[in-house]
Amino acid sequence: MTASTSLHSNAFNFLSYVNTGTDPRTGLYTCTISLPALKTNFLIGPEVPLQLRFSPLNHTDSGLGLGWDLQLSQYNPADQILSLSTGETFCVTGSGPQPDIREKKLDSFHFFNDGRNNEGQYVYRVIHKSGLVEILTADSAGKIALPWRIRSAQGQHVELKYVDYADARLLASIDDADGTRLLSLERKTDTVNLIVHPDTAYQALFLMQLGDRKVTSIQLPTADKATWHFEYFTQPEGGLRIVKVKTPVGGVESISYAQVPHYFPGVEGRTLARVASHRNDPGFGSPAIETRYDYPDDHHNFLGYGSNVVWRDDGLDNLYRAPESYVYGSTEHLWDVNSDRAVRSTTRTFNRFHLMTVEETVQNDNVLRSETVYHLQPGIEFENQPAYCQLPHIATQIWYSKSNPMDKRPEPVTTTYDDWGNLLTQVNANEVTETCEWYEVAGEVDEHGDVLCPPDPQQFKRNLKRKTVTPAASDYGQAPVLQTRYRYTEQRGLTGVSNSRWLALSEELLLQDGNAAAPLQHSAFSYIDEPDTPFKHGRKLQDAVT
Repeated sequence: MTASTSLHSNAFNFLSYVNTGTDPRTGLYTCTISLPALKTNFLIGPEVPLQLRFSPLNHTDSGLGLGWDLQLSQYNPADQILSLSTGETFCVTGSGPQPDIREKKLDSFHFFNDGRNNEGQYVYRVIHKSGLVEILTADSAGKIALPWRIRSAQGQHVELKYVDYADARLLASIDDADGTRLLSLERKTDTVNLIVHPDTAYQALFLMQLGDRKVTSIQLPTADKATWHFEYFTQPEGGLRIVKVKTPVGGVESISYAQVPHYFPGVEGRTLARVASHRNDPGFGSPAIETRYDYPDDHHNFLGYGSNVVWRDDGLDNLYRAPESYVYGSTEHLWDVNSDRAVRSTTRTFNRFHLMTVEETVQNDNVLRSETVYHLQPGIEFENQPAYCQLPHIATQIWYSKSNPMDKRPEPVTTTYDDWGNLLTQVNANEVTETCEWYEVAGEVDEHGDVLCPPDPQQFKRNLKRKTVTPAASDYGQAPVLQTRYRYTEQRGLTGVSNSRWLALSEELLLQDGNAAAPLQHSAFSYIDEPDTPFKHGRKLQDAVT
């Protein structure tokens, strides 16, 4: 169940890499198949998403076939790499009960090393800003830590069980808090049986066929046994590359790889294959869609080739050490096979922090150019940049014609954030301004001593205090300024679950021009408070809207 990769780069932390297809940042083709999310504990949560994912950088077979894994959080004490279920990967650079993670800028999760439990297992915790808590365990030999329990903010949980497979652990089942089996997984020599709700009449079997440890097909639980089919080839640098995918609805994807690969900086002979073309033939007489990719002549890439960087396999992003002027990118051409020409071209440029600064799409005489300025301070290394440095400051869309480039229509959107990544202001292209205020971690009381927001139990700044929408100025009469104010209460967690107190929205007040004496609308919310009844506690009881 490991998501081992042959190299580390924060370019893999962006959604363009996680989603199925060719990533314009890295030039790599990945495949993600989403299975039905597990709705747990009579729909009260936590919801467990299930995603089968293939990565060309995963050279191991940890039970699901070479290159494939279920996207679950994990921590490898040997190299201190933390991979999250969100798709992000970081190197843990510190030590102690709450070790530092140098390349994590936004405080979107907290990572804890809780030492050993009574069984001698190493225990780690990941607390997400959403309130989700993941408890990871590793055996006394210090192997990779995998989720043992996933818990909601209210205290409801699911439990994950494993069996030994080769030198790793393979997920065997996911069970509800009352022991109801939600998922079972069994690896045989040439098959993997993945069954959702196995102990019910509604069980759904996803059958993975393997040949020479490669996943050759995934059969879906449909009456006609709809199936995904995969073909691969092995790269000289190791690892598999998907070259053909047959979809359950009859389509065929064909992927070819460029003769010129990505080069590693300062390492002679080490390369990484990149996609040259991606052809999607939907079948049934529909025209095929072919996308071709070009890369810069200077061979700049997300690895940092052409900079002053010498590659290091230390779990940290090598490109962060490149000069500030370093950029890389790719050009994606939508190709007309009949006329053998590009009908639309999209060129993307990324900076040394893997942030897309320019995206320009050209079709015939028409140009759409997107320019993004981030909250980056010039001349400052990544470690000393503001926490919100990877968030956009000014994002501008510009439309113009190549035949008349001076006549442009720009539409800028300006945003500011706090150190937690919470939105503070957003000025839209239509000049409507949105302003947000957030409660501090320590909470807040009003002038009468009444609690507006208790202290955050998990030490996140995440509770919205008020949101104001200010309309654009107008010569035809001024629209009202609308403000929504929020209030929270602290709720108990389930009996016997430590550190499970949580905050719930209790009041919402809509005002016009800040007039609290005459609100437009008042909403009050209450929740079931029965901590000894796991499948009722925490559900919403009533909404009262005036």
